[in-house]
Amino acid sequence: LARGDRAYARSQYGPAAALSGDALEADARQQQRLTIYRHAQPLRDPDTGELLGYETYAVGRATLVRGERVAEDRDGTAALVPATIDIVHAREEVRIGDRLLQPTTEESRTYVPHAPGTVLTGRIVKVHGDAVQMAGQNQIVVLNRGAADGLQPGHVLALFKGRTRVVDRTDERQPDLLLPAERNGVMMVFRTFERVSYALVLHITDAVRVGDH
Repeated sequence: LARGDRAYARSQYGPAAALSGDALEADARQQQRLTIYRHAQPLRDPDTGELLGYETYAVGRATLVRGERVAEDRDGTAALVPATIDIVHAREEVRIGDRLLQPTTEESRTYVPHAPGTVLTGRIVKVHGDAVQMAGQNQIVVLNRGAADGLQPGHVLALFKGRTRVVDRTDERQPDLLLPAERNGVMMVFRTFERVSYALVLHITDAVRVGDH
């Protein structure tokens, strides 16, 4: 689906006689907007494998034209009529199975860059957006630390490249060498959740990778 297309959505599940969930109801006085999200992806701690949360991203917006209702079919049996929506904005194709949610309220976008009051350490869980494993300057990364760990919007953190193992080919025995972690740049946290945070890469000397400290 794309902008201008009409689609049908449902919030209630089960047979018409025993529906569960809140119905999508249209308001005749005010046009209701809905944000369309792609399926959530799990975010796991790279050290422990613990599930920290789920990340989903908005792919578009829709307006609710008609709400859900129960109607009688030609044979007299009750059937669920899904809600009608119109796609009004699409960053990419909207697919069957995408989720509809009420728009979230905008947070304050005023940030005061400052160092954390205590020593904080963490690792990069994911690169936000289309990039998979590496991020460049001005890209967004997801951290495995959040508000529960003391992170706040505006906190500036140093980036360190993870230690890498290489083979010394100048030695006949070709032993493994463990290169130390090196400072790679700085990033600023701009949004925090309980277990994860989002940070903007401000300055780096090399690519930022998933797993970096």
